[in-house]
Amino acid sequence: MDLRVLKYFVTVAHEECITTAAEKLKVTQPTLSRQLKDLETEFGTQLFIRGSRSRCITLTPKGLILRRRAEELLALAEKTCQELSAQSEIAGTVYMGLAETQAVRDIGRACSIVREKHPKVDFNFHSADACEVREGLEKGVLDFGLFCVEADMREYETLEMPFKNYWGAYVRHDSPLASLKAVKPADFKGIPVLVSGQPSSRDTISKWFGDQWGSLNFAATFNLIYNSAEMAKEGLGAVIGFDGLVNTQSTGLVFVPFDPELRVTNRLAWRRNSALSQPAQVFLDTLKGELAKSRD
Repeated sequence: MDLRVLKYFVTVAHEECITTAAEKLKVTQPTLSRQLKDLETEFGTQLFIRGSRSRCITLTPKGLILRRRAEELLALAEKTCQELSAQSEIAGTVYMGLAETQAVRDIGRACSIVREKHPKVDFNFHSADACEVREGLEKGVLDFGLFCVEADMREYETLEMPFKNYWGAYVRHDSPLASLKAVKPADFKGIPVLVSGQPSSRDTISKWFGDQWGSLNFAATFNLIYNSAEMAKEGLGAVIGFDGLVNTQSTGLVFVPFDPELRVTNRLAWRRNSALSQPAQVFLDTLKGELAKSRD
């Protein structure tokens, strides 16, 4: 499996047009078509569905699987080349998978300091849920993952972040919950709710709700909170999430914390017994130093 051909495949998949992809790749259309046909022959399966106009394509289910894997392989290959070709000057990209949490502010401060000292270091941030971040770490596509769920971290090295997340509900100002100082599980009776689809988050929330969990009126599930908050503004229901992630200033939304209080620790994780790239190690050392200062 040739990385060059995988790049051709991914480009065609993105453009959905062989002619446009050929122009972008600076190869002839017949050459590109032949490479794609050879790729299908190599895997023994159809990857594309040619439209009525033969130059326009869509991916088959097997093609969608290959697109995802090919993107991961190309990203890992690029990351490896950067690490191996690094000169004495510290340069390269640090890849991070980040959960939605205000703990990213500490990470942002460390990144800014690294950039001031080493201008050729840059960062790739990917906002994702815990499952996706864990997958990226395991495959080596990510250097670091920021988790804000109570997950098993024994297979990783971790750094606890000082910021704590507090669970609660984002509700419209005219909701019966908006006037409460804090919400109890029983207060959600009859209230439509939007909850995270992440298994680890749902497990944490369901334990807090206890016996009330099975009787909740579930309106929707989500992976990232922004769109759900917009839907809450339109009356879809109360969004269960962390404080500080949604703007409640003049937006018609109110955040009401849980009672009893439910909070989660943020942890930065990286693979155990895995050598970090020079830029990644510099970032980690900088972050540890900044956190130590804030504790003094």
